[in-house]
Amino acid sequence: MMQLALDDRFAASLATQAAELRVTYLDRGTGTFDVQAAGQTFHVQCSDSGRWKTVTWELTRPVFPKTDASVHVSLF
Repeated sequence: MMQLALDDRFAASLATQAAELRVTYLDRGTGTFDVQAAGQTFHVQCSDSGRWKTVTWELTRPVFPKTDASVHVSLF
């Protein structure tokens, strides 16, 4: 698992507006990975295209707990 920490002030500022979460990855293999942020889980299925791909998710008024202002990426 990879964990990316957000600045607390930045995370708090997102609670009043929508935000986008973008992840760019090299599409190799046919595995999956999950991205967890603001209490939501997003799934990505790789298709072994060999290309760089970007996925974007809308986070509507995301709330990050003060004890865990982070984004987690889990590979399967």
